Amino acid sequence: MYFAQLNAREVLNRVKYTAGNLNNVRVEYISRGSPDNRGVLRGEEILRIGHSFVETAHKSIPYHRITAIYRDSECIFRRIRT
Repeated sequence: MYFAQLNAREVLNRVKYTAGNLNNVRVEYISRGSPDNRGVLRGEEILRIGHSFVETAHKSIPYHRITAIYRDSECIFRRIRT
């Protein structure tokens, strides 16, 4: 299921509260300085879905840097750049 009208925070919250966890989720984000400026975060690493950031034990990722969210192998969110 693709959530076209929702932002990244809303998609993560919807998955968390319908599935009960984020274990099957993969988040791709812009990570300056990393190869290809891309980073990948597994759902198990997410400690908190905050107001402005996704928080893990080692970093906070602002929502505007999230480019895609996958559940299993299905893309459920993709940021469209204009």
